This record gives sequence, structure tokens and C-alpha cells, in this order.
Amino acid sequence: QAQYHGIAPVFGLPMPFDADQAAKQPWNPPEPGYDRLLNNVQSLRQKLVAAAEESEIPVLDFYRLFVEDGGKVSSALFLDDGVHPNGQGHRKMAVLAVSEIKNIFLIQP
Repeated sequence: QAQYHGIAPVFGLPMPFDADQAAKQPWNPPEPGYDRLLNNVQSLRQKLVAAAEESEIPVLDFYRLFVEDGGKVSSALFLDDGVHPNGQGHRKMAVLAVSEIKNIFLIQP
């Protein structure tokens, strides 16, 4: 519908989270557990990528910014809650977003 109205959509893929750090927080954990929630986030990521490819919608892959080689979540990029990015994490997201949006929309400096 966005494309019908002349709006160029861009998908931003959800980031992972640090389940170990999140489990230490005073909130109630998700009933099926953090591992299952992380699997659901990965599944959603795959579905968004498939939908984007099918509809030729560009993707900002924030997920990969927060995962080290080997698939381990980079704890250094999160606040102590393990869920929200810290300043360094936000900077990485901003750099990716600016770079990719320039490429997607052919914006010249």
C-alpha cells in the first residue's frame, strides 16, 4: 500500500538481545523463555527478508550489527538491560542507516 501511494518503504530488521543480561532484570521473563523469544526474533527476521525480496523492498539489517562472528550477541553494544542498544550500538545503527539509505535512494554527498 505504501508503494501504491508513492512511498518507498524500507524494512529495518529487528536486532537480537542479550538473553543472559535480560534474564537478570527485575521484569518477568517471557513465559516460553528467552531462548524461544530469540528464536522467534530470528524467525521474524527471516520472514521479513523473504517478504522484502518478494516485494523488492530494501532492507536495513540491524540484526547483523549486534552479532559477532559465530553468532554470539555482542553484549558491549547493549545497555545493562540486554535489550536496548547503548550509545555505541545506536551509532552503529545510524552509520548503517545513513549509508544504506544513501545507496538505496542514490543520494550523493
